[in-house]
Amino acid sequence: MKGKQLILVVDDVTVNRRILTRILKADGFDTVEADNGKAALEILQSGSKPIALILLDITMPVMNGYELLEKMNSLGLLPIIPVIVTTGSDDENAEVRSLECGATDFLVKPYKPDIVCHRVRSILRLCDNAALIGKLEIDRLTGLYSREFFYRHAQEILDANPNEKYDVLCSNIVNFKIINAKYGIHIGDELLKSIAKHDMECVGETGVCGRIGADTFVALRRRIPPRSQEEIGKQHAQNYKNAPIKNFVMQYGLYPVDDRSMPISDMCDCAQLALATIKHKYGVYYAVYDDSMRQSFLREHQLSEHLEQALAEKQFVVYLQPKHDTNTACIAGAEALVRWVHPELGFISPGEFIPLFERTGFISKLDRYVWEEVCIVLSRWIKEDKPLIPISVNASRADFDESDLIEFISGLTEKYGIPPELLHIEVTESAYTDNPKKIISAITTLRDMGFLIEMDDFGSGYSSLNMLSELPIDMLKLDMRFVQKGNDLAQTNNRSILGFIVSLSKWLQLPTIAEGVETEEDMELLKSMGCNYIQGYYFAKPMPIADFEAYMDKCMSKAPAESSAKHKTRRAPDDESQNGKPLVLVAEDIEGNRELLIDMLSDDYRVLSACNGQEAHEEIAKHRGELSCVLLDLLMPVMEGFQLIDLMKSEGTLEEIPVIITSEAGRDGELRAIHLGADGFVSKPYNAEVVEYYVRKAVNEREYRRIKKASHKG
Repeated sequence: MKGKQLILVVDDVTVNRRILTRILKADGFDTVEADNGKAALEILQSGSKPIALILLDITMPVMNGYELLEKMNSLGLLPIIPVIVTTGSDDENAEVRSLECGATDFLVKPYKPDIVCHRVRSILRLCDNAALIGKLEIDRLTGLYSREFFYRHAQEILDANPNEKYDVLCSNIVNFKIINAKYGIHIGDELLKSIAKHDMECVGETGVCGRIGADTFVALRRRIPPRSQEEIGKQHAQNYKNAPIKNFVMQYGLYPVDDRSMPISDMCDCAQLALATIKHKYGVYYAVYDDSMRQSFLREHQLSEHLEQALAEKQFVVYLQPKHDTNTACIAGAEALVRWVHPELGFISPGEFIPLFERTGFISKLDRYVWEEVCIVLSRWIKEDKPLIPISVNASRADFDESDLIEFISGLTEKYGIPPELLHIEVTESAYTDNPKKIISAITTLRDMGFLIEMDDFGSGYSSLNMLSELPIDMLKLDMRFVQKGNDLAQTNNRSILGFIVSLSKWLQLPTIAEGVETEEDMELLKSMGCNYIQGYYFAKPMPIADFEAYMDKCMSKAPAESSAKHKTRRAPDDESQNGKPLVLVAEDIEGNRELLIDMLSDDYRVLSACNGQEAHEEIAKHRGELSCVLLDLLMPVMEGFQLIDLMKSEGTLEEIPVIITSEAGRDGELRAIHLGADGFVSKPYNAEVVEYYVRKAVNEREYRRIKKASHKG
């Protein structure tokens, strides 16, 4: 007689486990319980109990549901043991993420016994059917070969054609579980059949194809010339224009058959390994296997085995990189970064372990570790009466899936007695677009509590201007990839984009931080644009806490004298000796640039100044009869230069008063200035001789216009 099937119930809440156990036992199942993902994984790995299905809670300590799904996937358990995710949330994003991680189905608390039993029995029946079908030669749904028979027929083709070149191609549908959830299983099946039909047409009589998973296909085909990602994307759209679902995406992993001694199953594994490297990569449709992929996979597996131990042993070390004020050069803050120093593997680059942690969900644990380490540092600074500066810490997308995120962060500041404004939260721009409602809600709450929010990687191209105006943020952080060295035209265009972003942040009244600043040229460029803070190797690289404290003490001790000497504010001369000189208006919102222009011109001209277009318009109206020229920045708050020029045109003052455009506009700036009706163009950072030349030319032009106008009247 067949024994009862065993269900593993994973939930950290005892009452939930008891409810599910009672429901399942009443329906004829046996159960085993685990109070977190780690305990569940130990049961699965022991192999002592043949688990038929898992009911898995998402939010748990030690190892949450997402982490367990990722671990099961890496161990190859998900295709064998179905998982039904259980959660108290009705957030559809939790359902989508669970399905993406490999869950089979989804249940919402509170539990309804009839629904629980129906879902469990339906999935177990499907698994039994799949096991039975796996023993057949032909997949009944698609008509393709099943796994074992594909291997057999592929080997026969290779043996019969020793001189032909072949590739093994493994493919799957991106987010197929979501397609099933959205359109229904029937439509999903129709899509699978259309893909199978296309695969058979492609390989023809010279190859063979099979279905080796729910949405995973494999083919042995004769080698064809390689094509670009773009070409494959276009061909896919053409091939499936009549498919039951539009705009679905396929991804492919390719293994070139060069070593025929390798078993077909291993060739398929290599193709699948290539396929795994492009998962979640938008616009990337295929990858070709090479040995580095296998080495990378083995390396990731090696690192994954050390995660929990590394965290327990504090192998992760927090480094700080200073942020400096562009005007005073003083330290204005720091960013917390993390380094992994393993006792045996040595220093492990963040570029290697951070992407791995993000994929496995371990990043949330690491973030919490870093937040607490930073709070410990700030608490010690307070107790030791050290100068206090804010430290920004990263919040990953996965952090916002944790239900206790706000309580955890606020709890840390309370525990260590830290004012919330000393802990800045960095969120990448792209994260806001992934799940805007949930993230904006959490960020708004944290901001209301006094935490400051920095948008990291701003300018990556994700935010609309409308969205940006509504986001709860306090600072924008720019990536200096915009001014990477390259050909002159590209560099000029990139600088124009950077200038626009800094100007946009001023419009939004948000301070800007530029990271990745390495040269004095970049520093001066950003300073001339009005960027508020600088972070990068130009000042200092990330450093351990003790080194940072020594660096901070050194900077604090010399900052005041340097600041007062270097950044003394100057006013435009207005004494009687200036009365006979031409009158010039400088309209520039950045104080440093404004003062620089005043210094350049004050020996030969009377100089008025304005911080924005509106102030400039008032000065023009007040001094219309005597103004000799206007130096006008195009991008300013309140009223920008473009608007002021239009206003001057409508009022007729543009014909009377020469205008010199000052901007970061780059190579085509002078052409734009001409189109606007300006009389000259001066690019930033300013060159004194160029400025003086254009102003002198404009003053002469003004005098010529005045004389010409007077002669016409005569």
